[in-house]
Parts: sequence; C-alpha cells; structure tokens
Amino acid sequence: MKSILAFIFIFLGIQGLIGLSIPLLMQYFSPSTPLWVGTLVGSGVASVVVLAIFLVARWSGYSRRYIQSRPWGVIAWCAVAALAMFIPASYMAEFLPVDAAQEELMMQMLASPWGFVVIGLLAPLVEETVFRGAILRCMLQMGHRVWPAIVLQAVLFAIAHMTWSQMPYAFLTGIFMGWMYARTGSIVPSLTFHFVNNALVFVLVNTLPHPDLPVHVMLGGHERALLYVGFALCIVVGAVMQLNMRMKKAE
Repeated sequence: MKSILAFIFIFLGIQGLIGLSIPLLMQYFSPSTPLWVGTLVGSGVASVVVLAIFLVARWSGYSRRYIQSRPWGVIAWCAVAALAMFIPASYMAEFLPVDAAQEELMMQMLASPWGFVVIGLLAPLVEETVFRGAILRCMLQMGHRVWPAIVLQAVLFAIAHMTWSQMPYAFLTGIFMGWMYARTGSIVPSLTFHFVNNALVFVLVNTLPHPDLPVHVMLGGHERALLYVGFALCIVVGAVMQLNMRMKKAE
C-alpha cells in the first residue's frame, strides 16, 4: 500500500508543482502570454517528467509480449467502445456542474495542435502508465482481489481529474480500463481506448461549428438524444461482449 500512495503522491505532486508553476512563471515574465498556453506547456512538461520517472524506475512493468501476440481484434473493439461511449458520456455531462472558466480553458487548449499532443497523446500515455500499469499492477501483485483493486484504482483515477464534470465518466472508464488490464496484463487495450477517447474530443472541438453546444441541442432535443444514447449503449454492450471473448494474457 505504501507503493501505491507513493505513486499517487508522485503523480499528483509533479502535476501540481510543474503544472501550476509554469503558467504562473509565464504570466509573471510575459503577462501577454495567454493562460491556456502556460497551462498547456505546464501540463506537457509535467506529463513528460512523470512518464520519465515511472519508466526509469520500472514501476509500470512495460513489456512487448502482449503486442507481439497480435491482439488486433481487441485493439479494434477497444476503439469501437471508445467511439460508442462518447455520446452517452457527453449527454451525462450535461447534468453535472461545470466550471465555465475551466471549460473555456480546456477548449482553448484543444483548439491548438499542441493540445492534441498534450491532451490526446501524452495524457493517456501517462495516466495509463500510472493508474493501470503501476497502481493496479501493484495491487494485483500484492494479492488484492481483482474487483476491489479495479474499483479502488478507478476511484483514484476519478479523483485525479479534479473536476465534477469529468469525475463520474473517469470513474466508469477507470473500471472498464482496469478490467481490460486485469484480463490482459497489459496497458495496450486501455491505452487504445484512452487514446481514441481523447483524440475524438480534439477532432470534434476542431471540426464542429459550435462544439460548446449541449449534446441534446446538437441532436435535436432530449428525446432524440436519448435514442442516440440508447443506440450507442447497444454498441458498447456488443463491444464489451467481444472484448470479453477475445481478451487474454499473452503467453
């Protein structure tokens, strides 16, 4: 348990220290620099530092064995699940409290090509390395029961997002990605899901004419939105069933 607390402390400590100090320093030395630029730089640097520490210390248990087993079907269904979950997740977020300033900051970061690098690529890689590759792996190796371990790391994953609008979905996907890790012993499936989810957000922010509109408005009202949500959930169930049949640890 001390190792798990250390992982969390290192992750949150570096994210807080670097992620907050760089924007403040940039604002101090260059007041004209937009806040979103400093926040994006700080988040990117913090992610690189966290990733380097966990890789050098070998806390994440990286291995090529799983990808060498050619799990292309698993990877494809992970992508399908991520795409299908987007509409239900977006609709659910409409009923949660939103920090307007934080939401605007995120939209500005996602509007930049560097937003894709930091939020679409680095963030999933770092979070999967820490929460599934280090924390969940450590709990399972220590002999904790599988589902309590999955739920605990999902709670930690949700708390790490630190915004009420993201926490419920982070918790649910944390359970889903934790389940995939427990079944495969690899972060490749969860990383695929996480990549596709974040990349889809980036693409939609940069292609939709009004990405800040509520989902039910885009879809033509709550009744139609619920139909889309129901259809998407059917696809999610199908994807989960396929994953349940296909996932296994590499030999």
